[in-house]
Amino acid sequence: MDKRLQVNVLSDLYSGKIINISKAENEIIVTIDLSEYNKDRLSLLKCNFINCTEFQIQRKEDREYKNINEYYKYQIEMNDTYLDEGKVVVNCEHNGENNVRILIETESIKVYDELNNEVSLLDLSIISGLCSSGTGIDFVIGNTKEEAELTEICVKFNEELHDYLINKEEYIQRYHKNGPIKQVDLLIELDRYGDKMFSEKDIHQLINICDIILQKYNSENLNDQKIRYFAEKFKELCTEALQQQKRIFAFGD
Repeated sequence: MDKRLQVNVLSDLYSGKIINISKAENEIIVTIDLSEYNKDRLSLLKCNFINCTEFQIQRKEDREYKNINEYYKYQIEMNDTYLDEGKVVVNCEHNGENNVRILIETESIKVYDELNNEVSLLDLSIISGLCSSGTGIDFVIGNTKEEAELTEICVKFNEELHDYLINKEEYIQRYHKNGPIKQVDLLIELDRYGDKMFSEKDIHQLINICDIILQKYNSENLNDQKIRYFAEKFKELCTEALQQQKRIFAFGD
């Protein structure tokens, strides 16, 4: 499993609380409680680090990494995940303070629910709020901005997917001169920190963009699966707006 994909997996467990860490031969099993953040979905997950050669924890005040056994009794909350010199690093809160990071070297990661059923990586992203939480652009239905701000139904276009789509489309336009140009610009050129209202004409164009995404990003790559999931949900929202004869508003974070 590519290390960037490992970072992707662990990023989906953001704000999860590590309640147990155990060893099994060459594997590390981490039990993560997500109940505080996912009340209506799977709340307890087991993350299995397969062929794990390194799993160490370091507090800011300590110079050296510590053995996991020294931290089993403490509750650690996971924050952002990134790569540092080829190592997967998870920033964490330890006893309420942002003073811990976990260093991981593993071959691959699998996630299981509390009944030991394997959770697909796409399902994990959905559980963590792929289209409902996090930083990004919120799409909602409403005839006015005030009405839209009170609407509970929302489709999230998070920063991860926004950046992925921008990078892929820029690559296509740069290296495939005969390929389609500016097919999805209405979506990728949105200001993620501003607001925008979409008219009926725009909504039809957005539906067309969703169809293009569903057709173009058709691999089993995890990011392609995520962008397809977003496109399906966004198309449903656009269709509902047309049926209600209402507009769509985009609210950036």
